[in-house]
Amino acid sequence: MLKDDTRKFVTYQKYNFPEEASQLIELLEENEITYEWENTSPTFDITFSLNTSQNEFRLKVRAEDFLKIDELLKERALSNLSEIPADYYLRDFTDKELLELISKKEEWSIQDVIWAREILEKREIPISDKIVETLQEVHGRELREPESVPEGVFQRKLILAFFGNPLNILEGWSYWQASQTDPSRQTGEKMYIYDAKTRELGKRLMTRSIFFLFFWMLVVLYWLVLN
Repeated sequence: MLKDDTRKFVTYQKYNFPEEASQLIELLEENEITYEWENTSPTFDITFSLNTSQNEFRLKVRAEDFLKIDELLKERALSNLSEIPADYYLRDFTDKELLELISKKEEWSIQDVIWAREILEKREIPISDKIVETLQEVHGRELREPESVPEGVFQRKLILAFFGNPLNILEGWSYWQASQTDPSRQTGEKMYIYDAKTRELGKRLMTRSIFFLFFWMLVVLYWLVLN
């Protein structure tokens, strides 16, 4: 996990169009929760197709407000909840699929999570708050588990670093420093994507590539001076 200032704003939700965030922004303002709005859309469309699917807007909040916002959204969903439609697609889900849906709340709307629980209860499968919390926590730990890259992959990359490829520098830095906001959305914490061993190998790849890049630049410069 990254040592991060919890006062820093981190991405809570991404949108293709600003109006999609209007209801959430209204909720934040009603509850005096500070947020930031950032347009991260590409500045240049290389396809010249005016394709809006590349648009990206980020709603950012403080890390410590994540759980509070989730709870507010849940309360609003419960207050506006209606009867589950007879033809609603969740009714066709198996018990196992509904439990998986509940555990993976970051992939579904709050309404779907609530309705999945209600459907299970109507099937006489009681789901207590403790069970829901446990399912989501287990899934959250799985998502937060850092990725690992086989050492053999790095051995080949370290050999290629001898040629001073600038791409190896970028790749090494990515393995070393790449981070993300908690993918389970249970907290707003930022964490490294790769495990400690992979990050160390990434750092080694980056430094070795930088060394040989400058080495070959000096060799070429020396050759030009002599000739």
